[in-house]
Amino acid sequence: MKLIVPTQVINSWKNCFTVIVSSLTNLAFDSYQPKILTKSDRHGNKYFQVYDPQTRQHSSFASEQEVRFWLDQKYSQL
Repeated sequence: MKLIVPTQVINSWKNCFTVIVSSLTNLAFDSYQPKILTKSDRHGNKYFQVYDPQTRQHSSFASEQEVRFWLDQKYSQL
């Protein structure tokens, strides 16, 4: 007896598998990326808060240039 599986079912499983693999890949690699948030203090001054998941440390910077410098320093050591 030969089992016949419709093409739609096969494509559905392929799509499901692709989504799962993509999600796991993003989860694995994204968890090591620094998280950068733009915030404002009580006077309305903008600043940047950075979280480094590798070291579990938070840092605050007054400008985007300072954040870029910090990133350059961090990743030039690798």
